[in-house]
Amino acid sequence: MVLVARLQQRELVRPGGAAARAAEAVEHGEHGLVALAAPRWGALLVAGWLGGIILNLLILGGYGDIAMRDAGLLAGALALNRLATAAHRR
Repeated sequence: MVLVARLQQRELVRPGGAAARAAEAVEHGEHGLVALAAPRWGALLVAGWLGGIILNLLILGGYGDIAMRDAGLLAGALALNRLATAAHRR
């Protein structure tokens, strides 16, 4: 979402357009690749990112169902971090 906001500020993509969604998809993919390459730190990155999304959804109001879904994903990211940390200690 940071990438999309920067692109919108520079008027390279219009808000809500297909290019904005494509840029956001690329950013999501980058988070996934970081979590795949370095699960201990990537999972924390994803958890923080999801926490920000959850906070934003709750502030906006009316998106509680999506916030709950993302809370489940956040729990999964934190579980991945715990598993990766335990495996690293062995």
